[in-house]
Amino acid sequence: IGSIPNLDLAGKIGVKVEDRYIKTDKFQRTNIEGVFSAGDVTNNPLKQIVTACGEGAIAADTAYRELIK
Repeated sequence: IGSIPNLDLAGKIGVKVEDRYIKTDKFQRTNIEGVFSAGDVTNNPLKQIVTACGEGAIAADTAYRELIK
């Protein structure tokens, strides 16, 4: 709590960052195809373990669905 997310890698690969957080849609997709983000580095205002776990599950499910298309 109170930590600033480390966004070095995100910045290097061109992931969109707003207000020091990775911008994601409701499926945890970033602006780069095939790159997902979850947890405290995202733009979700809730910074809780349960929220991070839920976002991780959404990201994994979305990635799976995109891979099997």
